[in-house]
Amino acid sequence: MLVYTNQPAVHIYVGGNCFDQIKGKEKANYHALSGICFETQNFPDAPNHNHFPSSILRKGETYSHQTIYKFKV
Repeated sequence: MLVYTNQPAVHIYVGGNCFDQIKGKEKANYHALSGICFETQNFPDAPNHNHFPSSILRKGETYSHQTIYKFKV
């Protein structure tokens, strides 16, 4: 998988706490390695670091970002 974005960071989630709590297709049990999520975003701690890109959206401003996920064989 290729990920293209105009965001400076990617937050990655995994199913770490899914132990027998969520059922999948055909009632399959999900476990800690059942899935992964890639969320493109600004640096999570940006408001606390002056040298990071700003994550503040002011009144009248427009927020827009682009992320493209490509799957290749």
